[in-house]
Amino acid sequence: MFLLLAGLFMAGLYDYGCRRIPNWLIALLLLWGLLRAWLTGGIPGLFLFVCLSVLITLVFYPFFRMGALGAGDVKLLGVCTPFLPCDEMLSFLFCTMVIGAFLGILHFAYYGNALERFRYLAAYIRDCMAEKRWKLYEENSRRSRRTGICMAGPILISTLLYLGGIY
Repeated sequence: MFLLLAGLFMAGLYDYGCRRIPNWLIALLLLWGLLRAWLTGGIPGLFLFVCLSVLITLVFYPFFRMGALGAGDVKLLGVCTPFLPCDEMLSFLFCTMVIGAFLGILHFAYYGNALERFRYLAAYIRDCMAEKRWKLYEENSRRSRRTGICMAGPILISTLLYLGGIY
């Protein structure tokens, strides 16, 4: 798990520094996960890791398509979640999202733009319902540090909480 934590720490540095998680880092974590799954579970373990990784990525892909999560965040969730036991994955994902929401509230408080963001969200939902199709969230604005939440931090914190026996 040390290599996973080191990779998540690096992902956090990239995510918070340049707002991107490099594909080579995702690939490195994926290779480590595949090797670990094969060494601990053989071919069935490898198959389970791949299936779970693909499933988690597919579950969060719609959030990427509408602009709620970045591609790196979705890939990082897809790669990191299968490191955990199957019965802890939903707890991990829930904990990650709660931490992300909490950091989002702190983000709103720091930038003082909560009302502006909620108005935009309400208009976005209204537009999607009127047009009867999903559209890219914030398609008419440039994303900035004021509007986005980096999920590498919540993923790292949730992993540390799991390893610390909190859930």
